Amino acid sequence: MTSNGERIFPPAFLRRCIRVQLQPPSKAKLAAVVRSKLAVPPHKMTDVDRLIESFLAKSETELLATDQLLNAVHLLLQEIDADGLEALLQPLAPS
Repeated sequence: MTSNGERIFPPAFLRRCIRVQLQPPSKAKLAAVVRSKLAVPPHKMTDVDRLIESFLAKSETELLATDQLLNAVHLLLQEIDADGLEALLQPLAPS
């Protein structure tokens, strides 16, 4: 079972669980995830790096998911305008 912290579980249930807190991914980790999932040509790496940096900056104050970054990179590789792709990096929940 996983939770994004969106609900509070009863104490009796939580006593029977092992809690694991995952740290937010670093720029290097996100770049590795992108490379492992998508074939990024070298001439697109500058735009991909810019999306990763934008993702990390927004992640400091908003709840984002790595799949949002992957979707933005996928569209970038489909020759969609790179400047408009940052609009995909919207918070998952209202802040």
